[in-house]
Amino acid sequence: MIDWDKPDSWYCPVPELRAVPEIFETLGKKIYGAEWTGRERELCKPPVLPKPAEVYATVETPLYKTSVKLGRTSAIPPTAPGSPPLVEDQVADFVAYNRNAAYAAELVGAPDPRDVPVTFAQWCAAFDKAEHERLLWDQAARRRKIVFTFMHRRAAAGDLVFCAFHPDTGRRETLAADVWACQFDTVRARFLRGAFSFRYPTAVPPTDPDSLVLFNRSFDLKIYATNSCIAEILRRTTFEETSTSVQDVVGRTADALLQVANAATAPAATATVAAAAHDGPLVDASVQAPAKPVTTADIQSIVERCVADRLGVEPTRKAIKEVFPLSRIPRTRVRALHAETWTAAYGDAPTSGANSRAAI
Repeated sequence: MIDWDKPDSWYCPVPELRAVPEIFETLGKKIYGAEWTGRERELCKPPVLPKPAEVYATVETPLYKTSVKLGRTSAIPPTAPGSPPLVEDQVADFVAYNRNAAYAAELVGAPDPRDVPVTFAQWCAAFDKAEHERLLWDQAARRRKIVFTFMHRRAAAGDLVFCAFHPDTGRRETLAADVWACQFDTVRARFLRGAFSFRYPTAVPPTDPDSLVLFNRSFDLKIYATNSCIAEILRRTTFEETSTSVQDVVGRTADALLQVANAATAPAATATVAAAAHDGPLVDASVQAPAKPVTTADIQSIVERCVADRLGVEPTRKAIKEVFPLSRIPRTRVRALHAETWTAAYGDAPTSGANSRAAI
Protein backbone atom coordinates (compact mmCIF):
# COMPACT_ATOMS: atom_id res chain seq x y z
CA MET A 1 0.00 0.00 0.00
CA ILE A 2 1.00 3.63 -0.44
CA ASP A 3 1.41 6.50 2.01
CA TRP A 4 -0.48 9.62 0.99
CA ASP A 5 1.99 11.77 2.95
CA LYS A 6 5.04 10.30 1.18
CA PRO A 7 5.11 10.85 -2.60
CA ASP A 8 8.08 8.50 -2.85
CA SER A 9 5.69 5.60 -2.17
CA TRP A 10 3.68 6.56 -5.27
CA TYR A 11 6.57 5.78 -7.60
CA CYS A 12 5.87 3.67 -10.68
CA PRO A 13 8.63 2.67 -13.13
CA VAL A 14 6.31 3.16 -16.11
CA PRO A 15 6.21 6.90 -16.99
CA GLU A 16 2.66 6.81 -18.36
CA LEU A 17 1.11 5.40 -15.17
CA ARG A 18 -0.23 7.49 -12.30
CA ALA A 19 -0.94 6.44 -8.72
CA VAL A 20 -4.24 6.99 -6.94
CA PRO A 21 -3.18 10.22 -5.10
CA GLU A 22 -2.10 11.76 -8.40
CA ILE A 23 -5.39 10.79 -10.07
CA PHE A 24 -7.28 12.07 -7.05
CA GLU A 25 -5.48 15.41 -7.11
CA THR A 26 -6.02 15.88 -10.86
CA LEU A 27 -9.74 15.13 -10.76
CA GLY A 28 -10.20 17.20 -7.61
CA LYS A 29 -8.68 20.29 -9.19
CA LYS A 30 -10.81 19.76 -12.28
CA ILE A 31 -14.03 19.41 -10.30
CA TYR A 32 -13.53 22.16 -7.70
CA GLY A 33 -11.07 24.55 -9.33
CA ALA A 34 -9.96 27.29 -6.92
CA GLU A 35 -11.99 25.72 -4.10
CA TRP A 36 -9.55 22.82 -4.05
CA THR A 37 -7.09 23.47 -1.22
CA GLY A 38 -4.90 20.37 -1.12
CA ARG A 39 -6.06 19.56 2.39
CA GLU A 40 -8.19 16.83 0.84
CA ARG A 41 -5.14 14.54 1.00
CA GLU A 42 -4.95 14.96 4.80
CA LEU A 43 -6.54 11.78 6.11
CA CYS A 44 -6.15 12.48 9.85
CA LYS A 45 -8.47 15.04 11.41
CA PRO A 46 -6.80 17.71 13.59
CA PRO A 47 -7.10 16.95 17.31
CA VAL A 48 -9.59 18.62 19.62
CA LEU A 49 -8.20 21.36 21.84
CA PRO A 50 -10.00 21.70 25.21
CA LYS A 51 -11.89 24.89 25.81
CA PRO A 52 -10.01 27.55 27.79
CA ALA A 53 -12.62 27.42 30.57
CA GLU A 54 -11.89 23.70 30.97
CA VAL A 55 -8.17 24.30 31.47
CA TYR A 56 -7.88 27.63 33.31
CA ALA A 57 -9.58 28.93 36.41
CA THR A 58 -11.99 31.74 35.61
CA VAL A 59 -14.52 33.73 37.56
CA GLU A 60 -17.25 31.32 36.47
CA THR A 61 -15.15 28.23 37.29
CA PRO A 62 -12.95 29.15 40.30
CA LEU A 63 -9.93 27.09 41.20
CA TYR A 64 -10.38 24.59 43.99
CA LYS A 65 -7.56 23.12 46.04
CA THR A 66 -7.70 19.59 47.37
CA SER A 67 -6.93 19.01 51.04
CA VAL A 68 -6.30 15.55 52.44
CA LYS A 69 -6.69 15.26 56.18
CA LEU A 70 -7.30 12.19 58.29
CA GLY A 71 -8.08 10.07 55.23
CA ARG A 72 -10.79 12.44 54.02
CA THR A 73 -10.60 14.63 50.94
CA SER A 74 -12.29 18.00 50.94
CA ALA A 75 -12.42 20.91 48.48
CA ILE A 76 -11.24 24.29 49.72
CA PRO A 77 -12.30 27.34 47.69
CA PRO A 78 -9.54 29.79 46.71
CA THR A 79 -11.00 32.41 49.02
CA ALA A 80 -10.19 30.27 52.04
CA PRO A 81 -7.28 31.33 54.24
CA GLY A 82 -3.95 30.11 52.84
CA SER A 83 -5.19 29.67 49.23
CA PRO A 84 -3.32 31.38 46.36
CA PRO A 85 -4.91 34.45 44.78
CA LEU A 86 -7.12 33.85 41.72
CA VAL A 87 -5.40 35.06 38.54
CA GLU A 88 -6.37 34.78 34.87
CA ASP A 89 -3.55 32.42 33.86
CA GLN A 90 -4.05 30.04 36.77
CA VAL A 91 -4.33 26.45 35.47
CA ALA A 92 -7.24 24.46 36.86
CA ASP A 93 -6.76 21.14 35.01
CA PHE A 94 -3.06 20.29 34.81
CA VAL A 95 -3.74 16.98 33.05
CA ALA A 96 -5.49 18.68 30.13
CA TYR A 97 -2.87 21.45 30.11
CA ASN A 98 0.10 19.10 29.96
CA ARG A 99 -1.49 17.00 27.19
CA ASN A 100 -2.36 19.93 24.92
CA ALA A 101 0.02 22.77 25.76
CA ALA A 102 2.49 21.87 23.01
CA TYR A 103 -0.27 21.76 20.38
CA ALA A 104 -1.75 25.06 21.58
CA ALA A 105 1.64 26.75 21.48
CA GLU A 106 2.23 25.42 17.97
CA LEU A 107 -1.05 26.82 16.70
CA VAL A 108 -0.31 30.38 17.84
CA GLY A 109 3.45 30.31 17.41
CA ALA A 110 4.12 30.64 21.13
CA PRO A 111 7.41 29.56 22.74
CA ASP A 112 7.93 26.03 24.03
CA PRO A 113 5.53 25.60 26.97
CA ARG A 114 8.30 23.87 28.88
CA ASP A 115 10.13 27.21 28.92
CA VAL A 116 7.26 29.73 28.91
CA PRO A 117 3.76 28.68 30.07
CA VAL A 118 0.87 29.17 27.68
CA THR A 119 -1.32 32.03 28.83
CA PHE A 120 -5.10 32.10 28.95
CA ALA A 121 -5.23 34.55 26.03
CA GLN A 122 -2.93 32.38 23.93
CA TRP A 123 -5.05 29.32 24.70
CA CYS A 124 -8.19 31.19 23.58
CA ALA A 125 -6.54 32.09 20.25
CA ALA A 126 -5.28 28.54 19.84
CA PHE A 127 -8.75 27.13 20.53
CA ASP A 128 -10.34 29.33 17.85
CA LYS A 129 -7.70 28.32 15.34
CA ALA A 130 -8.07 24.62 16.21
CA GLU A 131 -11.82 24.79 15.66
CA HIS A 132 -11.26 26.56 12.34
CA GLU A 133 -8.76 23.87 11.26
CA ARG A 134 -11.24 21.14 12.08
CA LEU A 135 -13.96 22.94 10.10
CA LEU A 136 -11.66 23.21 7.07
CA TRP A 137 -10.82 19.51 7.40
CA ASP A 138 -14.52 18.57 7.46
CA GLN A 139 -15.10 20.56 4.26
CA ALA A 140 -12.08 18.93 2.61
CA ALA A 141 -13.30 15.49 3.71
CA ARG A 142 -16.64 16.10 1.96
CA ARG A 143 -14.81 17.05 -1.24
CA ARG A 144 -12.62 13.96 -0.91
CA LYS A 145 -15.69 11.72 -0.65
CA ILE A 146 -17.25 13.31 -3.75
CA VAL A 147 -14.08 12.77 -5.79
CA PHE A 148 -13.80 9.18 -4.56
CA THR A 149 -17.43 8.61 -5.54
CA PHE A 150 -16.75 9.99 -9.01
CA MET A 151 -13.69 7.73 -9.39
CA HIS A 152 -15.74 4.75 -8.19
CA ARG A 153 -18.47 5.32 -10.77
CA ARG A 154 -16.04 5.88 -13.62
CA ALA A 155 -14.11 2.72 -12.70
CA ALA A 156 -17.31 0.65 -12.49
CA ALA A 157 -18.39 2.02 -15.88
CA GLY A 158 -15.07 1.01 -17.45
CA ASP A 159 -13.94 4.58 -18.17
CA LEU A 160 -11.26 4.78 -15.46
CA VAL A 161 -9.21 1.65 -16.11
CA PHE A 162 -6.79 0.57 -13.39
CA CYS A 163 -3.93 -1.86 -13.77
CA ALA A 164 -1.53 -3.64 -11.43
CA PHE A 165 1.72 -5.57 -11.72
CA HIS A 166 1.57 -9.31 -11.03
CA PRO A 167 3.60 -10.02 -7.87
CA ASP A 168 5.19 -13.18 -9.34
CA THR A 169 5.77 -12.36 -13.01
CA GLY A 170 5.79 -8.56 -12.88
CA ARG A 171 3.47 -8.49 -15.87
CA ARG A 172 1.05 -5.59 -16.07
CA GLU A 173 -2.55 -6.77 -15.84
CA THR A 174 -5.72 -4.72 -16.27
CA LEU A 175 -8.36 -4.88 -13.56
CA ALA A 176 -11.79 -5.64 -14.99
CA ALA A 177 -14.59 -3.15 -14.42
CA ASP A 178 -16.50 -5.86 -12.53
CA VAL A 179 -14.15 -5.63 -9.53
CA TRP A 180 -15.42 -2.07 -8.93
CA ALA A 181 -19.09 -3.12 -8.81
CA CYS A 182 -19.09 -3.18 -5.00
CA GLN A 183 -20.06 -0.94 -2.10
CA PHE A 184 -18.37 2.42 -1.61
CA ASP A 185 -16.67 1.48 1.68
CA THR A 186 -14.78 -1.30 -0.11
CA VAL A 187 -13.65 1.02 -2.91
CA ARG A 188 -12.69 3.77 -0.47
CA ALA A 189 -10.41 1.31 1.32
CA ARG A 190 -8.66 0.62 -2.01
CA PHE A 191 -8.28 4.30 -2.85
CA LEU A 192 -6.94 5.23 0.59
CA ARG A 193 -4.33 2.48 0.30
CA GLY A 194 -3.75 2.98 -3.42
CA ALA A 195 -3.75 -0.76 -3.88
CA PHE A 196 -5.90 -3.84 -4.41
CA SER A 197 -6.29 -6.84 -2.10
CA PHE A 198 -6.90 -10.22 -3.68
CA ARG A 199 -7.18 -11.77 -0.23
CA TYR A 200 -10.05 -9.50 0.84
CA PRO A 201 -11.41 -8.14 -2.46
CA THR A 202 -14.82 -7.03 -1.17
CA ALA A 203 -14.18 -6.59 2.56
CA VAL A 204 -14.49 -3.31 4.45
CA PRO A 205 -11.85 -2.19 6.98
CA PRO A 206 -12.38 -3.91 10.35
CA THR A 207 -12.64 -1.94 13.59
CA ASP A 208 -10.39 -4.21 15.61
CA PRO A 209 -6.79 -2.84 15.61
CA ASP A 210 -5.13 -6.26 15.20
CA SER A 211 -7.44 -7.23 12.35
CA LEU A 212 -6.87 -3.83 10.74
CA VAL A 213 -3.12 -4.47 10.64
CA LEU A 214 -3.65 -7.77 8.79
CA PHE A 215 -6.20 -6.08 6.52
CA ASN A 216 -3.72 -3.34 5.56
CA ARG A 217 -0.97 -5.86 4.83
CA SER A 218 -3.20 -7.63 2.31
CA PHE A 219 -3.12 -4.60 -0.04
CA ASP A 220 0.04 -5.67 -1.81
CA LEU A 221 -0.90 -4.76 -5.41
CA LYS A 222 -0.54 -1.05 -6.13
CA ILE A 223 -3.00 0.17 -8.77
CA TYR A 224 -2.34 2.75 -11.47
CA ALA A 225 -4.11 4.39 -14.40
CA THR A 226 -2.65 5.69 -17.65
CA ASN A 227 -2.26 9.35 -18.57
CA SER A 228 -4.40 8.89 -21.68
CA CYS A 229 -7.24 7.35 -19.67
CA ILE A 230 -7.25 10.23 -17.18
CA ALA A 231 -7.05 12.83 -19.94
CA GLU A 232 -9.99 11.25 -21.75
CA ILE A 233 -12.13 11.43 -18.60
CA LEU A 234 -11.21 15.09 -18.10
CA ARG A 235 -12.03 15.85 -21.72
CA ARG A 236 -15.40 14.08 -21.84
CA THR A 237 -16.75 15.05 -18.42
CA THR A 238 -18.41 18.35 -17.57
CA PHE A 239 -18.54 19.23 -13.88
CA GLU A 240 -21.08 21.56 -12.33
CA GLU A 241 -22.14 22.27 -8.77
CA THR A 242 -25.63 20.98 -7.93
CA SER A 243 -27.79 20.69 -4.87
CA THR A 244 -27.48 17.52 -2.77
CA SER A 245 -30.96 17.62 -1.25
CA VAL A 246 -33.06 14.49 -1.67
CA GLN A 247 -35.70 16.30 -3.72
CA ASP A 248 -33.13 17.75 -6.15
CA VAL A 249 -31.23 14.46 -6.51
CA VAL A 250 -34.44 12.54 -7.27
CA GLY A 251 -35.53 15.26 -9.68
CA ARG A 252 -32.24 15.17 -11.60
CA THR A 253 -32.41 11.38 -11.82
CA ALA A 254 -35.97 11.51 -13.17
CA ASP A 255 -35.01 14.17 -15.72
CA ALA A 256 -32.07 12.07 -16.91
CA LEU A 257 -34.26 8.99 -17.35
CA LEU A 258 -36.89 10.98 -19.23
CA GLN A 259 -34.22 12.41 -21.49
CA VAL A 260 -33.00 8.91 -22.33
CA ALA A 261 -36.57 7.74 -22.98
CA ASN A 262 -37.31 10.73 -25.22
CA ALA A 263 -34.11 10.16 -27.16
CA ALA A 264 -35.08 6.53 -27.75
CA THR A 265 -38.49 7.50 -29.13
CA ALA A 266 -37.27 10.45 -31.19
CA PRO A 267 -36.99 8.52 -34.52
CA ALA A 268 -40.63 7.36 -34.23
CA ALA A 269 -41.87 10.91 -33.68
CA THR A 270 -39.83 12.13 -36.65
CA ALA A 271 -41.31 9.45 -38.88
CA THR A 272 -44.86 10.42 -37.87
CA VAL A 273 -44.28 14.09 -38.62
CA ALA A 274 -42.71 13.26 -41.98
CA ALA A 275 -45.70 11.10 -42.91
CA ALA A 276 -48.08 13.92 -42.09
CA ALA A 277 -46.47 16.10 -44.74
CA HIS A 278 -47.58 13.70 -47.50
CA ASP A 279 -50.98 12.71 -48.76
CA GLY A 280 -52.54 9.61 -47.31
CA PRO A 281 -53.02 8.21 -43.82
CA LEU A 282 -50.52 8.81 -41.05
CA VAL A 283 -48.24 5.78 -40.78
CA ASP A 284 -45.35 5.51 -38.35
CA ALA A 285 -42.49 4.16 -40.43
CA SER A 286 -40.54 3.13 -37.34
CA VAL A 287 -43.21 0.55 -36.41
CA GLN A 288 -42.83 -2.57 -38.52
CA ALA A 289 -45.07 -5.58 -38.72
CA PRO A 290 -43.75 -8.63 -36.89
CA ALA A 291 -41.68 -10.94 -39.05
CA LYS A 292 -43.59 -13.90 -40.54
CA PRO A 293 -42.25 -17.31 -39.47
CA VAL A 294 -40.28 -19.09 -42.20
CA THR A 295 -41.95 -22.34 -43.24
CA THR A 296 -40.72 -25.36 -45.18
CA ALA A 297 -42.62 -24.16 -48.26
CA ASP A 298 -40.67 -20.89 -48.15
CA ILE A 299 -37.27 -22.56 -48.36
CA GLN A 300 -38.24 -25.53 -50.56
CA SER A 301 -37.44 -23.72 -53.79
CA ILE A 302 -34.06 -22.59 -52.43
CA VAL A 303 -33.16 -26.15 -51.45
CA GLU A 304 -34.21 -27.50 -54.84
CA ARG A 305 -32.05 -24.92 -56.63
CA CYS A 306 -29.05 -25.78 -54.46
CA VAL A 307 -29.56 -29.53 -55.01
CA ALA A 308 -29.75 -28.93 -58.75
CA ASP A 309 -26.35 -27.22 -58.51
CA ARG A 310 -25.13 -30.23 -56.42
CA LEU A 311 -24.39 -28.02 -53.39
CA GLY A 312 -24.10 -29.43 -49.89
CA VAL A 313 -25.92 -28.57 -46.67
CA GLU A 314 -23.72 -25.65 -45.62
CA PRO A 315 -23.97 -23.77 -48.95
CA THR A 316 -27.72 -24.41 -48.84
CA ARG A 317 -27.99 -22.89 -45.34
CA LYS A 318 -26.04 -19.83 -46.52
CA ALA A 319 -28.38 -19.42 -49.50
CA ILE A 320 -31.37 -19.54 -47.14
CA LYS A 321 -29.76 -16.92 -44.88
CA GLU A 322 -29.28 -14.58 -47.80
CA VAL A 323 -33.00 -14.66 -48.57
CA PHE A 324 -34.25 -14.84 -44.97
CA PRO A 325 -31.56 -13.15 -42.84
CA LEU A 326 -33.70 -13.11 -39.67
CA SER A 327 -34.65 -16.76 -39.83
CA ARG A 328 -33.42 -19.24 -37.24
CA ILE A 329 -33.72 -22.51 -39.15
CA PRO A 330 -32.03 -25.42 -37.35
CA ARG A 331 -29.26 -27.23 -39.15
CA THR A 332 -31.08 -30.57 -38.68
CA ARG A 333 -34.14 -29.24 -40.50
CA VAL A 334 -32.09 -28.06 -43.49
CA ARG A 335 -30.15 -31.34 -43.52
CA ALA A 336 -33.34 -33.44 -43.58
CA LEU A 337 -34.95 -31.37 -46.31
CA HIS A 338 -31.70 -31.40 -48.32
CA ALA A 339 -31.42 -35.20 -48.08
CA GLU A 340 -35.07 -35.69 -49.06
CA THR A 341 -34.75 -33.40 -52.08
CA TRP A 342 -31.43 -34.99 -53.10
CA THR A 343 -32.89 -38.51 -52.99
CA ALA A 344 -35.90 -37.45 -55.03
CA ALA A 345 -33.68 -35.84 -57.67
CA TYR A 346 -30.85 -38.40 -57.96
CA GLY A 347 -32.34 -41.62 -56.56
CA ASP A 348 -29.75 -42.07 -53.83
CA ALA A 349 -28.70 -40.41 -50.60
CA PRO A 350 -26.25 -37.51 -50.79
CA THR A 351 -22.58 -38.28 -50.36
CA SER A 352 -20.47 -37.03 -47.47
CA GLY A 353 -19.20 -34.18 -49.56
CA ALA A 354 -22.68 -33.17 -50.58
CA ASN A 355 -23.87 -33.39 -47.01
CA SER A 356 -21.15 -31.04 -45.78
CA ARG A 357 -19.84 -28.63 -48.39
CA ALA A 358 -20.43 -29.67 -52.04
CA ALA A 359 -21.00 -32.75 -54.15
CA ILE A 360 -18.82 -33.40 -57.20
